[in-house]
Amino acid sequence: MNTITTMNGPARTGRGHQHWEQGIAQVSKRDWVGAARAFRRAVRAAPADALYWINLANAYRHAGDHGRALVAAERALALDAAQPLALRLQGEALAALHRYPEAVAAFERLEAAGVREPDAMLQHGAMLQALRRPKEAIDILMQAAAIEPSMMQLHALMATAF
Repeated sequence: MNTITTMNGPARTGRGHQHWEQGIAQVSKRDWVGAARAFRRAVRAAPADALYWINLANAYRHAGDHGRALVAAERALALDAAQPLALRLQGEALAALHRYPEAVAAFERLEAAGVREPDAMLQHGAMLQALRRPKEAIDILMQAAAIEPSMMQLHALMATAF
C-alpha cells in the first residue's frame, strides 16, 4: 500500500495543512523519513485530525518504523474508529511486530466494516497461518481469490495452508 490519503470533507487550512502538503511532496519523492517528519509536524499542529495521523502511520510504515506506525494508526482510530485505512495500517504494523493475534483482530474488524481488499485479506490469511489456523486461513484466502483470482502470492499461501 503506497497510497497516501487525500483530503475528504471540509477543506483543511492552517499550519497542519501546510505540513501535510510538505509530507505529500516528500511521498512523491519516496522520501518516507522526510514525509514522516512533515506529517509529525501536521499532527502537532492539528492533533485531532485523523487524516494526518493516518498519513503519519503510513509514512512510518514505509520508513520501517512499525512501532511508531502502530501508535499513529491507533491514534487515528481513537479519533475515528471506523476509519478503514487506519485499521489496515494497524493490522500491518501489528503483523510486522509479530503480534499476530492482535493483527488478526484488526483485519477482522476491517472486514467486518465491509472492506474486502485482497491485499489485506492476504495478510489476514498469513497471520492466521502463522497462528497455525490453516482452516480459517484457507477460508479467508478463498474469499480473496474470488475477488482477485490472479494474485499469485495468494495461491502460494493457500497451497501452504492446504
